[in-house]
Amino acid sequence: MAPTSPDTSYSVKEVAQLLGLGVGQIRRYARAGFVEPERGPRGELRFAFRDLAFLRIVKGLADARIQPQRVRRAIESARRRSASAGAHTDLRLDSAGSQVVVREEGGVWNAESGQYLLDFESGVTAPATVVSLPLRSDAIERASVAMQANDWYDLGRALEDEDPMRARDAYQRAIELDPEHGDAHLELGYLDHAAGKLQDAVRHYRIARIALPQDPTPHFNLGVALEDSGDAQGARESYFEALRIDSGYADAHYNLARLADCAGRATEVVQHLKAYRKLMGK
Repeated sequence: MAPTSPDTSYSVKEVAQLLGLGVGQIRRYARAGFVEPERGPRGELRFAFRDLAFLRIVKGLADARIQPQRVRRAIESARRRSASAGAHTDLRLDSAGSQVVVREEGGVWNAESGQYLLDFESGVTAPATVVSLPLRSDAIERASVAMQANDWYDLGRALEDEDPMRARDAYQRAIELDPEHGDAHLELGYLDHAAGKLQDAVRHYRIARIALPQDPTPHFNLGVALEDSGDAQGARESYFEALRIDSGYADAHYNLARLADCAGRATEVVQHLKAYRKLMGK
């Protein structure tokens, strides 16, 4: 699949399709500072090829059943070690079996333990999958906080189906560490909405909307919560905002058709239902 932009950069959705990663996962890695995508003309994230190379390594380690928390800790440890040693070049990161390793001119060392590996131990014979990562102290500090928050968020997602109360606690912990953790606010909004706590749901969705400006989901969810609260106009505006970000968000068209029907705007009902059916292939 080729990128749609002539500058050879990739959108979040394109990266997700190319690598088989979730959109939320990709955004979390960007917020943690592990990749530093550019911003497009509408403020959207645009990823360079070297960002894809790094994310591919992360996915490979995940496919090898290495927990995301361990991957993050390994990368943070490697960055800290190189920075404390006064390194002025980028980290050259690679994967070797179940290990995250760092390449230097003098050899290869384990990113988690800092121990140098012999050639036969490293399992790395050719630089087939190497990516350079910037060694910036502010990125390291930001990544440390984001990693901890993401660990709690990941725990919340794992618990949400079987134990919503513990999941809520995990999301709250993520927000304590990172007050702008959009994904945690989004999940808390969903839990509050399901529990009938509409004001709390609206508050979390509004924070998520700011933290995730190019994700239509917070806008759509906010629209549903506002609609359930009796604010039809606010809901309508939120659904339109979701469509501005993603014109293919079929459910937003459907809900706008319903609101238009309640308001007696027949022409608008037809327009949105037509768009909904086209998107749904009906």
